[in-house]
Amino acid sequence: MSDQVLEMAQYLETRKGSQGLVAQIKSQFEGEGYDLDSCLREIVNASSALSTAPERGNVSPSLLIYHRDYLAKYETEFIPAYNLLIHLVRSSTGLPELLPAILQNLSAPPSTSPINGPALSVHALSTIFNVLPANSPLRYPVFKATLRVVAEHGMYDVLAPQLKNIERWVGEWGSSIAEIRDLYLTIADVAEKAGDAEYVHVLFRIISP
Repeated sequence: MSDQVLEMAQYLETRKGSQGLVAQIKSQFEGEGYDLDSCLREIVNASSALSTAPERGNVSPSLLIYHRDYLAKYETEFIPAYNLLIHLVRSSTGLPELLPAILQNLSAPPSTSPINGPALSVHALSTIFNVLPANSPLRYPVFKATLRVVAEHGMYDVLAPQLKNIERWVGEWGSSIAEIRDLYLTIADVAEKAGDAEYVHVLFRIISP
């Protein structure tokens, strides 16, 4: 794990064009009883630099949310970089504290990919969603973050195939009534903007008292 943390730190330094992160991580590793979660916090704090990771090739516009195909046929730096970051933090005890910064970074598609950026963000978010246990409450904020990207960039066709799972998901996550209502209202807004009046009607029937 330490080698992978250093690899991530080195990549982030390259993207940021500044030094210091690798030395900081190395100094922690060399100490007695180093704190891995502390190292990961430093990595996540610097991870906004991943938004400058270059894209090579094209991402299919038909990319489906929460699909398990990791886009192996596409050459990108952004996706493998985020896959490594996700791998590092997924088993951390500090994941609940680390996740918000990652979701915030992914809410803005990579600046190096003006055309495919939203699909790349959605793909990274779907990877996070998939590696979390099915009953993890952390899936809720990941899905909300995905909704924001989908809504902002007109990607309702990516979301639509998953709508049948929403009721089951919120049950698995143990979401509160307030969280469920907020989620349904958000989805209804996205669906309405996409012209899916039928699904909006279904949602309002569900949430109406």
